[in-house]
Amino acid sequence: MRYFLAVLLMVGVVSAADLTATLVGTSLFNVSNCRMQGDANRFTVDVGIQNPSSTKFMRVTYLYYNSSSGQLQDGGKACDVGAGMRQTCTFTLYTITGGKNATDVIPFKIVGWVGDICGNGEYCAGSMEYDTTLEVTVGHYTNIYEQTVLDKLDVARSEYTRVSAQYTGNCYNTSGYNVLQFASTEIQRASDMLVVCNIHDSLYAVNDAINRIRQAEGYAKPASCGAPPGNNNSQNNQSAPPENNNTEVPQNESYNQTYNETENNTPSTENVTNITSALIKGCIPFCILAGVLLFAVWSERKND
Repeated sequence: MRYFLAVLLMVGVVSAADLTATLVGTSLFNVSNCRMQGDANRFTVDVGIQNPSSTKFMRVTYLYYNSSSGQLQDGGKACDVGAGMRQTCTFTLYTITGGKNATDVIPFKIVGWVGDICGNGEYCAGSMEYDTTLEVTVGHYTNIYEQTVLDKLDVARSEYTRVSAQYTGNCYNTSGYNVLQFASTEIQRASDMLVVCNIHDSLYAVNDAINRIRQAEGYAKPASCGAPPGNNNSQNNQSAPPENNNTEVPQNESYNQTYNETENNTPSTENVTNITSALIKGCIPFCILAGVLLFAVWSERKND
């Protein structure tokens, strides 16, 4: 981290001369991260600055380090140092480290300008820039309001882990899943706002996340999810069709069988005709013989 800060603070100082500046008093500070329920805590640092010009005053501004963004931010004007004088200037630094307990080295950059300001608000040609970087050590800790948010975040993350386990597989309530994902976003938003000591909005976001997680738990798995994943459809819930084997006769086959048996048991017209012809042929000789006998009997009776 020190190497990163060194590179960061060296940017833009190639053309500037060294500014003579030293800390006045202590360089060790111990403060809470946040001011009550909002805003990063702040503390002041006194620095003795020497104006190298014996004819013009020096305007002193500074940049402080924002730990949440990892960038230097403009702190504005600190003071004006008279020509050829050494003066103590006060700089305001911030602990933008909400929710953390640690001891960090915080840098800040001091910039001095000597020269005239032109009409466009910038220093005229020939003006001179001076700068330097100083560091202070800060032990920062959470206050009771930060701790309340931290405790809520622990609850939210724990409940999210537990409830999200109910949304595994491919059978869950889509609306509930969307609510759960929004809760995850709220947890991250609460964490980000806590770092910059926006405790009020952070607490609101984490409470909203907890409520949404519990809402999602209420309808994680619909009633149709009783079957194992993959079987949750109407086709799979239907009974299996009967097997096609020879033990059962289809209705059409039974009808055809009955019809064929009836047809086979009913004599055809051709068969009746054949039987009748045979009977007639067999009776003709008998009829002729009977006729001859009757004629003989009748003749004998007539002669008598």
